Amino acid sequence: MKTNCKNLNPPEGNLHLIPCPSPWQGEGCPEGGLRFFPGRKFRGRTAGFTLIEVLIGIGISAILILGLTRLLSATLNSYSLQEQLTEMNQNAKFAMKELSDVLMQAGADCQLVSDTLDLDTIISVVSAPPCSSFTIKVNPRGGFFTFTSKCTLNTSSASCSIQVDNALPFLPANKIGRIPEDSSANAVPHRYVKTYTLKGIDTLNNKVIITGGASGDIFFAGDGIYSFNSQSYYLKGTNLCLNSDTNVLAENIDSLKITFMDSAGTTINSSSYIWSPVKSVKLFVDGITSLPDNRYNGYGDHHRHLPLTYQFRLKNKV
Repeated sequence: MKTNCKNLNPPEGNLHLIPCPSPWQGEGCPEGGLRFFPGRKFRGRTAGFTLIEVLIGIGISAILILGLTRLLSATLNSYSLQEQLTEMNQNAKFAMKELSDVLMQAGADCQLVSDTLDLDTIISVVSAPPCSSFTIKVNPRGGFFTFTSKCTLNTSSASCSIQVDNALPFLPANKIGRIPEDSSANAVPHRYVKTYTLKGIDTLNNKVIITGGASGDIFFAGDGIYSFNSQSYYLKGTNLCLNSDTNVLAENIDSLKITFMDSAGTTINSSSYIWSPVKSVKLFVDGITSLPDNRYNGYGDHHRHLPLTYQFRLKNKV
């Protein structure tokens, strides 16, 4: 049975010349058994991108990369700023708490004879108010001893020991203060309160070891000694320091202002020791970010600031 080629249903498309199968040759097939069948259109070039397409792709990629770069930069700047703000808050609030706590406890268990005798007083400053530094005496454990008989220090050695009833309360201190007994029997001209360095403590034998003694250091019956820590707080650059430049309590403190006031709230205009009239203190701490931001114009230095103010009464003066 012969099949007519024109009965085939080739796929639609462009014509391709292909031979008819041999069983179909004959009727309906051209001479030679060849016939055009629809097929795929022939392309005159291989697949690829034109120069214009490449340039457009590069331009779009550059725009996307630039946008992502700016987004990343903004994200990093925002993260850095948040870190600086957090650090600024921590430093400023810690400085405020540290100073207020130590000032509130001023005079705790410290023995004071009088302003004329106690030249190394509870609180001393070196500048007129508001000041940015002060020295304070604190006696955290209340170490105190009263002599029952006359005692002369052995000044021939670098240090000497004093027998006390209980040496343990003297343990956390670094200074010893001598308080002269105020009576006519032991009245000696210019027997001021004197400060010694507490070198060590013998808790087993209840002895305190001091240095800084001098000829004529005599303890009469009724004289006393008390332990204390002498702590100096001051601002060095933007660092709040305790006793030395290397002992930094808080960083990035732009300014520190301390104002001592009397019972009426009037500022005490003194640039020396302050204790008898002082009743309350006003603290001002200004924290700043560690790095300037040229886009920020809230302050002339382009730093963000956190000003804190706290006014309180001294616990031992209430």
